[in-house]
Amino acid sequence: MKQLILLAAVLSVSLMSYGQLHSLKGDGQVFWEEHFDWGNPSDDKGWTAPEGWLIEDNSGDDTGYVWVWTNDSMKGPFSERDGGYILNSTTGDNGFLAIDLDYLNAYKPYTEMLFVNSSITLPILDCSEHPSVIISLEQMFKYFNSPRMVIEVSNDAGAHWAEFDLKMGTGSATNTQNLLNDEVAVYMANLSEVAGGHPEVTIKITWDGSMLYFWMLDDITIREGWDYDVKMNHYDVELIDDNPLDGAGFYYSVPKTQILPMGGFEGSVINYGDIDLSDVHFNVAINKNGVEQFNESSEEVRYMFFADPADTLVIEQSYTPVDYGHYEINFAMKMLEEDQAPENNEKSFLFHVSDSVFARTPDINEANESPWRDYYQYTHEGDYMGVEFNPIADCEASSISVYIARANLDADFNFTLLEIEEGEGGQLEFIELLTTEIFRVDSAMLQNGWLTLPLEADGQGEFMTAGGRYIAAVQFWTYIEEEDLINRGNTFWIGSTQSYPDSYDKQWLFESYSGFWTQGSDYNKMIRLNINNHENIIDGVEQLQLTHSLDQNYPNPFTSETQIRYELGNKEEISLEIKDLTGRTVWFLDQGYKEAGKHIILFESTNLESGMYFYTLNVGNQRITKRMIVD
Repeated sequence: MKQLILLAAVLSVSLMSYGQLHSLKGDGQVFWEEHFDWGNPSDDKGWTAPEGWLIEDNSGDDTGYVWVWTNDSMKGPFSERDGGYILNSTTGDNGFLAIDLDYLNAYKPYTEMLFVNSSITLPILDCSEHPSVIISLEQMFKYFNSPRMVIEVSNDAGAHWAEFDLKMGTGSATNTQNLLNDEVAVYMANLSEVAGGHPEVTIKITWDGSMLYFWMLDDITIREGWDYDVKMNHYDVELIDDNPLDGAGFYYSVPKTQILPMGGFEGSVINYGDIDLSDVHFNVAINKNGVEQFNESSEEVRYMFFADPADTLVIEQSYTPVDYGHYEINFAMKMLEEDQAPENNEKSFLFHVSDSVFARTPDINEANESPWRDYYQYTHEGDYMGVEFNPIADCEASSISVYIARANLDADFNFTLLEIEEGEGGQLEFIELLTTEIFRVDSAMLQNGWLTLPLEADGQGEFMTAGGRYIAAVQFWTYIEEEDLINRGNTFWIGSTQSYPDSYDKQWLFESYSGFWTQGSDYNKMIRLNINNHENIIDGVEQLQLTHSLDQNYPNPFTSETQIRYELGNKEEISLEIKDLTGRTVWFLDQGYKEAGKHIILFESTNLESGMYFYTLNVGNQRITKRMIVD
């Protein structure tokens, strides 16, 4: 069942025998650490590396102009565009080491950019009394050109090296999970096979082959292993969507009518302790509103400390949420013995079952993204940035919600719903279904981040069919003057996150200068699609659509009062709510049951500020929304 070796590459070093090492036990004791408090105002660089350290760059000397010591954010233009990046490490305030290629290569021609090949070599370590050697470090990185990022270890003065991949376990192909987040990305590797019991161990940290973005390192710790310690390297869960759709991807929020069974629970585990472990198994527990709904474990296995690489454990049972609520999935690696370091074998995340919200991201903004990407030399009139949603049951798209991370107040945009269809020769076609008018950002839109705009044509939303592929998108109108290239013109930045199960292949970007749609991203964008439930569907048409209507308020715009007219085809329970641009309800009226026919609601704008609002008529299972303006 062993599938993956997640850490060490092939070793070409002489090793102590397993029996020699195994006879010695570990107690988790730290025997070497570095926190990079290297600030030195008297040094020309502003910092001084302690004796025994070797810092090398691609010039072949030890000046360290690529590596810098800092406690500040990265200063490159792409980093500053995204709001800045700083390593929130345990001791980040006293400094850390960084490579800021974004800054070094800013606005250089491609042929003049620096492709870094740099390394840090630690002082020689004596591990002769340490049978097990565990290294950990805190880091943040983002890269371009797929560099080699490794810890290299030698026990014979550099004649042979073992490599450990620093990118593994980061949750993304190109960056750590903690971008603009307070959670520190901690890398851990078991170096025992090459370092354990050896008197002279060389450890080198290397970044080779990238020309953009950055790498920050802090708080390197080397310790003995615990006697009993399992580590969960990876966990995964999939939606079971045999028909009609392949690859729906995971949702943070999903409407009740669109629920798929959850399965494919798997976790990768490795023994980080010195003692053989008994009855190791992978466990998944799911709670709804704090009440346990599901608890299953994989088959039990036994691990040998040095003999066994990482193993992948699978739970065959599936789980289907059956009702609205807040759900928590808890993943854990468990064993018969008491784990002495349980913090590295447990993970959890949340998802929600709602009545109307499709979302692939939580509410926490970890980064922000504009349509600019790296192409600051092009205009971006009409660029799209969107997220794909895949209904498994017929429904109606009613509105789109977007988290605005930041914005220029004169930026223009609109929301658009598109459908993806396969044309001749498998070529994808992107068909615009509904779009809002073009808006200009004002201060009211930035009050709490979220902005919701209704999708409507003749008072109705857009009907979506099961198995279809739809994109909820923002279209940017960001003309820039030639002299304003540095400021990147008038636009706004969408919130995004990385700390959630991967849905990167559900992200889409259309760049007007090229005319092409591209799929995939380093981020999950905070764009949501809101639907109306359809519980009375006959031949693809909901009867309520034919019998109820909501008129445009009159007068509109208005100063003090306006009339809201609606018509019912049959007796229904009625309520009316009015929301501002942030989604906050400013007025609500419950009219109870109303007979069939025409009705009028008189609304007074007392205490409302001037601006745009949305009024929604709730008719049984139907919601009809229109726009009003208060002068």
